[in-house]
Amino acid sequence: MRVTDAALSAMVIVGLAGCGVATAPAAPAAAQPAAVDARAQEAWPASVEASAAPAHTSWAPVEASRSAAAAATTSSAAPVAAASANPAPVAEPQVKPTPPNIRLGPLQYVRQTLNNCGPASIVEVLGFWGVQRSQGQAQAVLRPDANSRGMMPYPVPAYVHSVGMNALMGVGGYPTLVKALVANGFPTIVAQLVSLSEPTAHYREIEGYDDQRQVFISTDSYLGPNHAISYGEFDQLWARGNQRFIVIYPADKEPLLNAVLKSAGWDKKAAYQKDLDRQLRGENVMAQQPPGYYPPLNMPGTRELNMAWDYIQLGQLDQAKAEIAKAPHTPRNQQLIDWLNQDLTLAAA
Repeated sequence: MRVTDAALSAMVIVGLAGCGVATAPAAPAAAQPAAVDARAQEAWPASVEASAAPAHTSWAPVEASRSAAAAATTSSAAPVAAASANPAPVAEPQVKPTPPNIRLGPLQYVRQTLNNCGPASIVEVLGFWGVQRSQGQAQAVLRPDANSRGMMPYPVPAYVHSVGMNALMGVGGYPTLVKALVANGFPTIVAQLVSLSEPTAHYREIEGYDDQRQVFISTDSYLGPNHAISYGEFDQLWARGNQRFIVIYPADKEPLLNAVLKSAGWDKKAAYQKDLDRQLRGENVMAQQPPGYYPPLNMPGTRELNMAWDYIQLGQLDQAKAEIAKAPHTPRNQQLIDWLNQDLTLAAA
């Protein structure tokens, strides 16, 4: 299906909008790549985003006098404030450098059903963290109408939160960022094309890379486990998805995740502000998409809802609500609006 330039300029967000795959090919034999460094997972202290911890004042009662005279004239000792104890500074999580090669897992392969690469990839990563869900269970929430467009990003944060995990929804990623995430134990889902010869929108998780072979490694729900993508092709496939990515992680890994993002030079607010600015300018950032990569999105409300998504990611919730209010509440839009309202609730919590 062809998309007009006007529609594409209105729909920046759909870099994550689906895997229009008719049927999944048979998975290739699982041959392990050479020179792979499997890393054990570490436990990090639970906390939220890094910030200076306030000092806590310790209170202790003054010890009652032991003299008989004092005991006869007073029945109790009044407590006074003890000297404030300075807590030990919280250590910054240690970010591992990116080695020449690494492979997490391997992840359990989930063979996707029709147009279901998004839910299948999310189930693979949830399984990596020990959360077991079926592809059907994920699809029932993430693609309830089993549409041909595939999975939109809007329902992902609330769904992941419902199973006890967190999700970072990113835009403007780059290969060195993916390497840093994987090297520190975070398999990463990217929104790309299937391949240069099959230019269909597709989600795939990335669990490893090998500098000697110049490849990223994926347990690809469509192309099978141990799927290698050359660095050169990876860049081209991802550029057509506006470099969108998803990181699913337990809450106690958030300090480490933030440290990894900082070390790799990725800033969420800057990335989403750039994405939003493109939409405000009406820039057609998807002009190079091949025919059929996106569904027809020249429907009323598309631009407003995309902008609402960016505002939510920026923490500008009032602006997001204003954009949602502008969008026509058509049957198609209503599902998207419901998901965005879930995201608003989650962001405000």
